[in-house]
Amino acid sequence: MRDKVSIRNYAAKYCPLLVLHDHTKRKILALKPLGSSVLIKISDTYLLLTAAHVLLDYMKTPIAPYNEKEKEVGFIIKNIFHGIGAAIRYFEPDTGEDEENKKDIAFYHLCEETVEALREIHDFLDFEKIEFGHYSEMGSNYGVYGYPSGDDSIRKSYPNKTVTVEPLSLLTYGVPPVYYDDNEIDYNKKLILIAGDQEIAGMTYKFSGEPLPKLGGISGCGVWHILNLQDSEPEFNLVGIMTGYGYIELDNVKKSKRVTLLYATKIDALVDYMIAEKILSASNSK
Repeated sequence: MRDKVSIRNYAAKYCPLLVLHDHTKRKILALKPLGSSVLIKISDTYLLLTAAHVLLDYMKTPIAPYNEKEKEVGFIIKNIFHGIGAAIRYFEPDTGEDEENKKDIAFYHLCEETVEALREIHDFLDFEKIEFGHYSEMGSNYGVYGYPSGDDSIRKSYPNKTVTVEPLSLLTYGVPPVYYDDNEIDYNKKLILIAGDQEIAGMTYKFSGEPLPKLGGISGCGVWHILNLQDSEPEFNLVGIMTGYGYIELDNVKKSKRVTLLYATKIDALVDYMIAEKILSASNSK
């Protein structure tokens, strides 16, 4: 439990909930949680990262989100809806690849007005806390923090324009490197994690017995590498963006044969584009 609290206390300030405000609908129906996101800062550039499929159904074109009278993507901050007010600088949705290998990532370059609004309740992760070139090993510890979108997790209030989604904190673990090779997963682009309180000992998966909550809606949230889990104040580095989840069957599981896996795209997948856009220098990404 302490581990989940540590993840929540650290990640919550960097991870706003994305909301769709449909101005064509009345009252409570106008607000819809879309997914999770992460705020980062590189020099004087402020970015919002999320999974591309979170936005796919609300795009006028492949590079422009709804931001007009009918539908608008944004945040609820102190009972006030704020549109993102920015253009997508990078957008690669599902390209037809399997779930484990698709990039499925997007980021916004935020304007000053949006940055000021977000800073009322959030903050932007410093560049130094982004871990480029990370490779998962068996038993590596990760934290995941996001906003499930199941109906039982959402509470709405209108006209105050509040959408309250009970956040989810998960302690997760890296799969053995051989899993990437056996399943033809790009080790340089993706992270595959075992979800929840499922501990690993050798090749045996031990279940805590605590059921996992519904995971729909956590796409777009950050994956945080926990460097020193047992310390009183663990250190967290951002290494990826959640893009989905799935299940595998194992013969060496004691209580259940189904194991939940989380799929994430590594931050490194954006490096080439960020360098081309002069957001990031080649030396900084090493």
